[in-house]
Amino acid sequence: MVRVFLIEPVVGVYAFSMFMLYPLIQQYVYRRLWQQLTGAPYPTQLNYTHCSDSSTNLSSIHQEIQKEASLFLFYSELCFLFPSLLSSLLLVSYSDHRGRKVALVPPLVGELLFALCYATVSHLSLSLGYLLGASFLAGVMGGPTALLGGSFAYIADLCEGGKGRWGELPM
Repeated sequence: MVRVFLIEPVVGVYAFSMFMLYPLIQQYVYRRLWQQLTGAPYPTQLNYTHCSDSSTNLSSIHQEIQKEASLFLFYSELCFLFPSLLSSLLLVSYSDHRGRKVALVPPLVGELLFALCYATVSHLSLSLGYLLGASFLAGVMGGPTALLGGSFAYIADLCEGGKGRWGELPM
């Protein structure tokens, strides 16, 4: 009977999708904060020189929006970090008794829910506070820490006593 190993492709697709999503979130938050703080649509072309008086006004607006965007993203990371630390420890240790899927599936579901919430917020122009709630939910589901911990534990299970698919492993 042939066993199919899907851990590596799942982790690869997960990492690729998250690395593609996080820069979009930063850009979206910056654009939304620009619209909220200035009351004007985001300019697509910025034609100003550093010698004119209007450049200092735009420069101060950019600095203020960058500050607000950085604070929002910091709060988002904190909403994700603290539940993720606790739940990843619980999920990975619980997976020792109930199987590795316990540590692999919830983080994938949590990130899928986060991506769906992000798509909904950006499509319907909802409040950015929903992204904080989605970050918290993704953290409760384990996040990448639980996924990597479960993946490493799964690979360690395959390497029974130092012997894996490729023979003896050096110690």
